[in-house]
Amino acid sequence: MKSFKDYLESISACSTAVAWVKNKDLCAAWRTCKRPDWLLWLAARTSVDRRLIARAMLGIMDPDIKCIEPVHIRKAAQKTFDAIKRYAAPGSKTSVVAISRHNDELRSLFWTADHGLSYILGRIIDACHVIEFIDQNNPEKAACYAACVVDDVLTKRNAKAECARRVGVIRSIIPAETVLKAMEKLDPSFTRTKRT
Repeated sequence: MKSFKDYLESISACSTAVAWVKNKDLCAAWRTCKRPDWLLWLAARTSVDRRLIARAMLGIMDPDIKCIEPVHIRKAAQKTFDAIKRYAAPGSKTSVVAISRHNDELRSLFWTADHGLSYILGRIIDACHVIEFIDQNNPEKAACYAACVVDDVLTKRNAKAECARRVGVIRSIIPAETVLKAMEKLDPSFTRTKRT
């Protein structure tokens, strides 16, 4: 029977996160964690429903697409972001293939964009990768890209408040119980210690 800390170690969570958890169970950790990248990483790593993860990413992403020049790159970014929105919608029939097609186009333009734009485009591309890798049953890669989706938060002037906002969004879309069920499905030796 694995504790939450043992489980994190078994899925190669970073040592900082494992040390922070100490003896917390998943529910306590999910409720008190202040790091949106850790929450998204865990959700992706435990293969939580990819549409929920897509909704969470949309809730925390704020790409300033309208500022993108040239126009052809702006249109590709908007089409890709819109594909993620359609995919994440409850009851959506949009496939991962549609996201991949738009993402391929955006990635081909990524290298032609200036540095400021590549940062905006990179977040959209990373979000697509999360969905694609979960669909390919590769939660390790999905988790890495999920953490990248939120890495811009440290560049913001109000980083602490923005982290708190993003954590709140993630928790409202992906409750701890959802992550718990995904963990138990992936690893039957994991045991919940408490319900909170």
